[in-house]
Parts: sequence; structure tokens; C-alpha cells
Amino acid sequence: MGFAHNPVSVQAVGWAEDQGRRPEMEDGFVFVDQFGGSKRSAFFAVYDGHGGRPVVDFVTRELHENLHKELRRTGSPADALLQAF
Repeated sequence: MGFAHNPVSVQAVGWAEDQGRRPEMEDGFVFVDQFGGSKRSAFFAVYDGHGGRPVVDFVTRELHENLHKELRRTGSPADALLQAF
């Protein structure tokens, strides 16, 4: 379990994890406070790791960065999300 210390874009955010029966934790999450430099924006994501740990590591590291880049390029959240993948 954990929580973000002094987030700006939200009042509070926390998380909990449960590995279950798998030999290693395959799930992941991301919280980006002030997403895209906006004090009123945050990025939250929970990734279900059925593709294995390497897939989760990749998306937790890259997807929000790709989304931000596409938002700047297109201005459309729906289009940016499609292109970010």
C-alpha cells in the first residue's frame, strides 16, 4: 500500500497491491501529478499484467509519456489515446 505525498492536482491518492497466486507481481500502476504541467490535471492508470512483467514495465514507463506527446500534437483526448498505443 502507498500514497502520494502532497499531491497538487487531487486531494489524495493511494494504492494497494495484491500479488495473488502468481510467482511474481505482474500488475502495475502509474500516478502522474500535474500531468502535462497542469496543476489541475493528473494521470492515473492501472495495468493488469497478463502480458507478463516486461509488458507492464514498458507501459508504466512509456504510455503516459506517449499520451502527453500525442495530446500536444492532436489536442483531442480521444485521438491522442488511440495514437499513444
